Amino acid sequence: MRLACVSLLLALLTPQATLAQDLVSPRARMSKGDAAEEHWDLDARFESGHFVMARFFITNAGPGVHTAGATGHIVFPDGHTKPFKNGRRAGKWQLENDGLLLDIGSSNFDLAGPVRHLDIDNHKRGIKIQLKIQADPARARSKPLLPGYHVDLLDLATPVSGTLWTPDMTAPVQVRGHATLTHSWMERAEASLIQQRIDAFGRENDYAFWFQRLTTPSGESRSWLLIEEAGKPSYSSTALETSLQGRAPRWDKAGYPIPARLELGNSGAMGGVDLQRIVLSYDPSQDLPQPFRLLLSFRSRPWRVWTDSSIAVNNDGSGEHGPPQIHAAGTTSVTFLNPTTTP
Repeated sequence: MRLACVSLLLALLTPQATLAQDLVSPRARMSKGDAAEEHWDLDARFESGHFVMARFFITNAGPGVHTAGATGHIVFPDGHTKPFKNGRRAGKWQLENDGLLLDIGSSNFDLAGPVRHLDIDNHKRGIKIQLKIQADPARARSKPLLPGYHVDLLDLATPVSGTLWTPDMTAPVQVRGHATLTHSWMERAEASLIQQRIDAFGRENDYAFWFQRLTTPSGESRSWLLIEEAGKPSYSSTALETSLQGRAPRWDKAGYPIPARLELGNSGAMGGVDLQRIVLSYDPSQDLPQPFRLLLSFRSRPWRVWTDSSIAVNNDGSGEHGPPQIHAAGTTSVTFLNPTTTP
């Protein structure tokens, strides 16, 4: 009993830079709240120079409840893009396998491990995507940064492989690389909870890197830094000081300032993320059919941007629980729910 009490006391006194996490499930929550929504975001980067950015979502924001959709882009090595989208009202799409299989018309996402399957067969645009994502449920984790806004990190820079095909290609392209998958869910409209969201992720050899910064409409920010080594958490901290510096090159979209650098640090870590070439930028509201797009415009004018990034984290030497030193190539996703005038 005495040993158990000591263990509990030590756990309560452990600083925020710990490896504790809540194991999470990717299954759909299917809330019935009036403004509830959830979305799964897959960001895949391939050795061939291709990218796939895909989002599956379920929303109650609009006529009826549990409207579902799948949207995204293939980005080609030369920079041109091919969008895809698909949507269905409640009763016109299926949720199976205990909430782990979303079947939305020609878009299918099987979230069950150990291999997740993403299949897009968009007949209207002639786009076919078949991806296999190596999943380890034990790696899924979550850190509640803001009340009411939940982000579950399901897969971090995990191996992905498959094929991509569009009508302007002579044959399907075999691809392999790494992918990051998150599941975000909330009972209120997302725009009422956050103004800006930044996710940076990448890998170097056995190290995988994750950094998230959420900013509320009132300007309050919270961040989370996670580093994995060989698939296991090596360092995690929410006690971060962060700042956004400069403007990303060739970026002039009024009201949506994309930083050139994210500076981060605490008592044990120092480093930053340099945002470089813009890979994709677009207005996600265009993915929605009317009348959903009109209803959304009353409370949100979103914009999303992805950039190539250079990631560096160092141990500042002030404590024995600092992070390992890493220098990784990766991707940064910046999401605005509404425009702002300050970075």
